[in-house]
Amino acid sequence: MSVKKIKVFLVLLAVLAVAAFSSCQQVKESAKLETPAPAVITAMKPGVYKQTAKGMYDGLVVEVTLSEKKIEKVAVVEHKETPGIAAGAIETLPGKIVAAQSLSVDLVSGATMTSKGILAAVAQAISAAGGKAEEFKKPGADSTASAAASATSAASAAVDNAALPKKWDMEYDVVVVGGGFAGLSAAHSAATNGAKTVLVEKMPFVGGNSQINGGVYAAYTSKLAADFQKKLNLVPDTADAHIADTMKGGDYMSDIKLVRNMVYGSPFYLNMLLDNGLKVRESLTRPRW
Repeated sequence: MSVKKIKVFLVLLAVLAVAAFSSCQQVKESAKLETPAPAVITAMKPGVYKQTAKGMYDGLVVEVTLSEKKIEKVAVVEHKETPGIAAGAIETLPGKIVAAQSLSVDLVSGATMTSKGILAAVAQAISAAGGKAEEFKKPGADSTASAAASATSAASAAVDNAALPKKWDMEYDVVVVGGGFAGLSAAHSAATNGAKTVLVEKMPFVGGNSQINGGVYAAYTSKLAADFQKKLNLVPDTADAHIADTMKGGDYMSDIKLVRNMVYGSPFYLNMLLDNGLKVRESLTRPRW
């Protein structure tokens, strides 16, 4: 495979690395300092409060440990949120709330509803303890704590990447931006054909819309097709039928050239996924007609 090499200077990553290193130094110097609470808060009854809120779905259960003046611990103990997508909020937001002693922390991209649910549960816990949740939302009340939280977060990232390379001027044959199905497929094809490949994704997970598509992948054939057709008593599908179905489903507004490209490419990438461990259910979701 002949691939024209391109040189990519990862400025953003370099900036993040410098920020993380700088913050790490700051945290090391003040590691023994306790994270300050907001300047003025109403005394709360110390204890562990379990509250249920609505995230993307009902049943988001959060356990909040409170002292008289502080939020000591936050943990999501039960939920029905979407696996993968909600993980960023569930795993990181509780720590940010505690570090900043604030309910004004940034929401997690891609998991907005889950983030809001966690914050709502913490607010409920504060109220249940006799405190006032709004005191943890006042502008400026958590400025020092927020700075400490940012430093802690950056330092944590720095620790996770302890062996950061000194040189960020890197060369790749192929740079793929976006880790959805298309991006993952492109990166896999490039890498398996010998290209030095890097994939960049802004979200805390890869897969894009495949994270929430119910496990459906449309392909008129694959290496499993003949076996499934026999087990489920199905008539073999065709590319023409897949194209017709897709055009009809899009009210005949789709670009036929792109539809053909999708239809003829789908079996190849489905087989690629199968070769890499994809497990499928032997069930019929709905008949084509």
